[in-house]
Amino acid sequence: LKPGGVLVIGICTREQLASGFWFTHLIPQALAACARVTIPLELLNEMLQASGFEVRESLVPWDETLQGDAYFNALGPLERAWRDGDSIWTLSPPEELAAAMENIRQLDADGDLENFVESHDAARTTVGQITFVCAVRR
Repeated sequence: LKPGGVLVIGICTREQLASGFWFTHLIPQALAACARVTIPLELLNEMLQASGFEVRESLVPWDETLQGDAYFNALGPLERAWRDGDSIWTLSPPEELAAAMENIRQLDADGDLENFVESHDAARTTVGQITFVCAVRR
């Protein structure tokens, strides 16, 4: 990248992974696996600076969801195509995935699924789902 060139990195922070998605509470092993390989934002910024970049700002689109309106489909995780919209699901062991599906079915049968989604989605508007780090090559 030439001097003055802009680099934009989109990253889900560990806090965003844990609190910005209603469904990660259903797949704790996948969440832990994802968090283990997610670089802390502070370390990313340090690495960018050490690599000749000046971090100008970090932006969080507070009201946006990565999956658009589909994110709010409470029965979405039961469909593979819906799960394919977020790679965290691939980190879920088969037994955890099966338990998550059963949990969703039971919550739905009990009439509690919408409340589950709403309560586990509450933090999203304060932590967001993604952070865009904007840096300029020195």
